[in-house]
Amino acid sequence: MSVLPKHIKNLLLTSALVAMASLSTAANAAIKVKAENFSQQQGVQTEPTADADGGNNVGYIENGDWVEYAIDVPAAGEYTFSARVASDTNGGRFVVLANNAEKATVKVKGTGGWQNWVTLENTLNLEAGAQTLRFNFKGSSGYLFNINWFELSAK
Repeated sequence: MSVLPKHIKNLLLTSALVAMASLSTAANAAIKVKAENFSQQQGVQTEPTADADGGNNVGYIENGDWVEYAIDVPAAGEYTFSARVASDTNGGRFVVLANNAEKATVKVKGTGGWQNWVTLENTLNLEAGAQTLRFNFKGSSGYLFNINWFELSAK
């Protein structure tokens, strides 16, 4: 039986604790996706955004349009779903599906302009692993709203 010096034991214990904390942090890390980074879409377009983080937003969204995103959820459970949206009309809504299972409906009201951004929150229950997140857009005729990004944060 070998006996390790105390400083080596402390170093090993510290390394193990740091590794465990890193795994926990990775499982709880937020997943933020820029809306223009869809894997597939129907009907939408992208345009430059005036939102704080720059880049593009998804716009020209009409009833029946949709977008899909390939995401990898680190752990099954309840997530806060945040979406950055803007609308110069009465808005509309979008149904959030994960692997074709409906998870939530997000209602978007007018924000006073196509680039007047607000963040909406909802709750989703998600399985762990790679999956397709789909937004099915619904509303009256004409353009409904813009989306700049969405984020999933473990609760």
